Amino acid sequence: MNIPFGAIAFWITTRYVNEAQHKRRRYIDLPGLILSVVVLAALTYALIEGNTQTWRSPLILGLFAIAGVSFVTFLIVEFRSTHPLLPINLFKNPSFSVVNGVHVLVMFTFISSLFIFSLFLQQVQGYSAIAAGVRFLPLNGAFVVALLISGWLAARVGWRLTMTVGLTLAGLATLSFVGLRADTEYGTMMWMLIVSGFGGGLTLPPLAAVAMSVAPPSQAGIASAVLNTTNRLGGILGVALQGTILMQRQAAELVRSLSAWNLPSNLQNQLIAEVLRNGAKLPANLPANINPSKLQHAIHNAFVSGLHATVVVAGIALLIGALLVWAFIPSTVHREERVKV
Repeated sequence: MNIPFGAIAFWITTRYVNEAQHKRRRYIDLPGLILSVVVLAALTYALIEGNTQTWRSPLILGLFAIAGVSFVTFLIVEFRSTHPLLPINLFKNPSFSVVNGVHVLVMFTFISSLFIFSLFLQQVQGYSAIAAGVRFLPLNGAFVVALLISGWLAARVGWRLTMTVGLTLAGLATLSFVGLRADTEYGTMMWMLIVSGFGGGLTLPPLAAVAMSVAPPSQAGIASAVLNTTNRLGGILGVALQGTILMQRQAAELVRSLSAWNLPSNLQNQLIAEVLRNGAKLPANLPANINPSKLQHAIHNAFVSGLHATVVVAGIALLIGALLVWAFIPSTVHREERVKV
């Protein structure tokens, strides 16, 4: 799917987008470039592999330490550089700082929710990968519709109100998933997905508009790059942290269920590790006193319990984003409100 869309975007860009002209000579901030790569690479690897290696393993702790030291060094270099990769003065404007922080929260929620609900539809409700993907189409459709009207709405009621309404709708819809059960019909879920997607579609275009509007024209490319970085960072944090919450909650629920069969703790740990590794599949060579159907039921309920914990975190994150937007983002941004270079 990416190839035809990429070709279309390339053709439109080369045909219609004018090249920006800069009077000043541009320089490469090599120290900042190298440090930014180290920070993002170490942080990304640590977050993704944290569940596999365990969060307290020397490798993961070492990577977090490298990321932290590199980040502090990066800030020092950027403050002192005459041609910084990331001009720190951009963040002096509260609107720019807040929209990027909220962008992290939005992508944290949506990327992790898509990931976890994909697992729910396949591992718990038994859909194939394609059938599960098809069931996200209503969410995608609502998202696209909201994208199309968000600019029109923001022009009439302001960016702040548009984003606040979008984040609130998405947050409440996400919190409503706490009523989900292993056997909940798709029709019930569909309306929650539609509202969530619509709220996200209302939010993202105004977020990008604010970020680009408060940056000086000469730093529009940098502002866009920061916004894209917060996009990726939010997604990585969402999958890693929400995945950890899901697994920890699953494990706790499975311990409670397996205790009813009076199994030794080492056997419990072995069964739980197999379940977490293999999804909803039943472990091989079950003890004779465990009923397979009851264990399958316990596995599904444990996953749903973990899902409930993640949607509470995600919903609260979106509502916090709504409060931040309402408190710090103006309805419109005028030229005098831009960051001063």
